Amino acid sequence: VYAPPARPPPARAQFYGHNPNLKLPPDLFLLGCVFHIVEYQQSWGAERVSRWGEAIQRRGGEVEPVYCARVTHVLCETQRHGVVMQALRDAKRCVTAYWLSDAMLRRGVLPPWHALHLPSMYAARDRPARHHRAAISGWRDDERDRVTFCLEHIGAKLTPYMTRDNTVLICKRAEGNKYRRARDWGIPVVTAAWLTDLLLGNMSALSQIENAKYQQFNLTSPFRMDYSLVSHLMNAWKMPINITQESHERAKRSAAAACVAAGGRRAKRPRLQQLGGLVVSSAAEATHLVMDKLVRTCKLISSLVTVKHLLTPEWVLESQRLNKFADEAKHGLRDEAFNKMFKCDISEVLLCGEMRKKLFEGVTFFLTPCVKPSRGALTEMIELCGGKVEKNRRSYVSIQEMHNQKNYSYLVLTVPNDLHLVYYLLQSEKTLNVVCSTEVVLSAIMRQKLEVEEFLVKID
Repeated sequence: VYAPPARPPPARAQFYGHNPNLKLPPDLFLLGCVFHIVEYQQSWGAERVSRWGEAIQRRGGEVEPVYCARVTHVLCETQRHGVVMQALRDAKRCVTAYWLSDAMLRRGVLPPWHALHLPSMYAARDRPARHHRAAISGWRDDERDRVTFCLEHIGAKLTPYMTRDNTVLICKRAEGNKYRRARDWGIPVVTAAWLTDLLLGNMSALSQIENAKYQQFNLTSPFRMDYSLVSHLMNAWKMPINITQESHERAKRSAAAACVAAGGRRAKRPRLQQLGGLVVSSAAEATHLVMDKLVRTCKLISSLVTVKHLLTPEWVLESQRLNKFADEAKHGLRDEAFNKMFKCDISEVLLCGEMRKKLFEGVTFFLTPCVKPSRGALTEMIELCGGKVEKNRRSYVSIQEMHNQKNYSYLVLTVPNDLHLVYYLLQSEKTLNVVCSTEVVLSAIMRQKLEVEEFLVKID
């Protein structure tokens, strides 16, 4: 019997950011990208969106206040906005703030690789998993954050514990106490693929929660997307972005922001004053910090909350030679060894804008007497980041009440010499996990993420 030859599988679509043949300056990786931003002004605030615009321009991109033919990217939350619908008809790239953040981290315009990068098809009131109570297990650090954001965007309620009332468990691996309990109690256990499908609009995932597709644990890429679900969003990525010499020159001009103030030991006061600048000693007033090399000082940590630019002394000399403030992008202070040592990326911290001032929002601190850095230096750092420092220690009951309302809303910073003052919080049967070394504040500012567990103080 003759059997016709099997058809080859369809070729996988090729998606592009910039034209692969282009060689872009590393600091201007958004060249050729023209953004129009919608929806976020209402949900995140106009001031924060303005900071995003500044970050885009410093990286070579442009921002159009009105949607027009020049726009290449629409930054949006959902597909339901009128401008987004028109942009999709016009084959524009529609992406979220998550994509922009990841593009900044990777320093490149890459096609979306995570479901959070694409605008949601759901309105807030219609999120598909709004009746689910979810728990998670096995996820750490950035992956844990992404799972949490995914759950938020599909409307599920995330619980830090797991009981029989939970309706789904999102596991990275088929192991752990929560996993075993879920199996015993008959609670569905799924991988992140279930979240990804729901985010991309595959509503059948709700009724097919036990599907073998969602039981493939230990995947190397747990957030892998099925692009066929969002072909209408990915069509625009089939053509690479090209840039003209004119757009290159325009981006270089707009990336050089005007200077308002400067800080740092080697900053030359007369030279800066001649240019209309001002040398200040307070980090709260500074917009630029000038240093010979990156050293983790209190001034650096505090300035990371406020300044827009971290510069070498050559910037001051070049500004004097030009008789105007020089392009900061050419004189940025960078040190990969410093970043590696402290597990941070200083240049990315500067791109966080006003968000830096909300890092400790809703967190109350108590500092024991002998803390290092000094009480004054730590208080400045905490308050610059929106936190609060109390002068008097709270009782165990009072701390427990705060802790029960929100984890890590109250933290005690101490050093070995002061442990006797906080022993009542460290006893094994009463441990509240609120006593930390001062490193929790320094590292949080340098990483722009409050990570408490790493710096908890324990006693044997």
